[in-house]
Amino acid sequence: MKYFLFIVFSLSFTNFYCQSIYVPYRVGDKFGMSDEQGNLVLEPQFDIINFATLFSFDKSKNETYYVGHKILNDSTNLSSFIINDKIILKDKDFNTYYYNNEMIEGKRYTYSKVKDYWGDHYVDTSVLFTNEGHPIFDEEYIWFMTLTPIRDYDTSNEILIASATMDDKFTLSLYDKKLKKITKTYFKKSSHFAHKFSELNYNGLTIIYKDEKGQAHKLFFVYDKDKNIILQSDKLITLKEDKYADNNTNYDYSLQAVEEVETKNKYAINKNDSISLTIPRIDIKGYSYKLSRKIETLTYDTKELDRSFAYVYIKDGKLGIKRDRDKSITLEAKYDELYYASFSLFTGYILKKDNKYGLYAYLYKDHIFIEPKFDMIPLLARKNFRKKGFHLLKLFDSEGKLFCYANQDGLIYYQEK
Repeated sequence: MKYFLFIVFSLSFTNFYCQSIYVPYRVGDKFGMSDEQGNLVLEPQFDIINFATLFSFDKSKNETYYVGHKILNDSTNLSSFIINDKIILKDKDFNTYYYNNEMIEGKRYTYSKVKDYWGDHYVDTSVLFTNEGHPIFDEEYIWFMTLTPIRDYDTSNEILIASATMDDKFTLSLYDKKLKKITKTYFKKSSHFAHKFSELNYNGLTIIYKDEKGQAHKLFFVYDKDKNIILQSDKLITLKEDKYADNNTNYDYSLQAVEEVETKNKYAINKNDSISLTIPRIDIKGYSYKLSRKIETLTYDTKELDRSFAYVYIKDGKLGIKRDRDKSITLEAKYDELYYASFSLFTGYILKKDNKYGLYAYLYKDHIFIEPKFDMIPLLARKNFRKKGFHLLKLFDSEGKLFCYANQDGLIYYQEK
């Protein structure tokens, strides 16, 4: 049986708008890290650097981590986990990482000819580390789950970690956040695991497991006044039989061939018309996080437009965007080329004028407008990247491949070797 990972946490960090900014910086054909002004802080050594932001309901607690990849061949990468300007885990064989400011999970995917219960060809294993890069467990598991009896994860001293092995055996451990180690194990290699949070004020956690004799136990955990976890009760119970437990439906998840990148000229707008209800669309070719990373590449196709929402209008051979619903002009007709694009949480347009590229991105009433100033195609990688008003862009070269990063003012994070 395959289990999905749900991690319960909220994040505590320094104020979002006071954080130092670190961005992937390219020197020659390798990426390192620089500060906002482009001063190198981490030696260029990676073929790719990706980043992810941990979003919290409290924006001041958002945080970013980075993963650098060294591409050895088409099927092999070495990856490094980076916080700010420091490498925490270096040159590992993990495909991806998950992070919650307390722990780092390195996840590895291995191809198998035999499909699992869910029709997946990939077998995954995980290793859990402290945020200093020290292993928490001595063995690998197929998943981890962090659990707390209350909502206030930030101020808790301890958390529970459930883990599962390849043969679906479950362990429950107590992790001390200050000591950064496991201090207690409640059960190991159980054949059954389930959990439920208390519905009253979210103060309590129930966990059910089977011991080595097959007897089911119901554990109830709470926090004491010092935010330490207390096992309040351990009761023997009788489990109801799950009539669906052995139901094994076969699904066919055939691998789909990746389409070739189309040339953008195929989708150009006919400037002899006065309007166009289609527009060339730019996107980034998708990849599976279970496979080795590759350089990001653009794809091109056509997007159908709706006159009530937005359409291309053409005036004196120049392109703009109008909509009939409120007779408004989104973009004046002054651009040589327009492309529809999806950005990070935003949608919008790539603008080309006098052989320079800019962008217009919007989400409801939130708009970002950057006049054409780049020689390469810019895509919005992240709005307000670690600081209000700082927008991080990805620049793609004439072959549609990711070349480097830039900011909204035109500072390009690249230098020749």
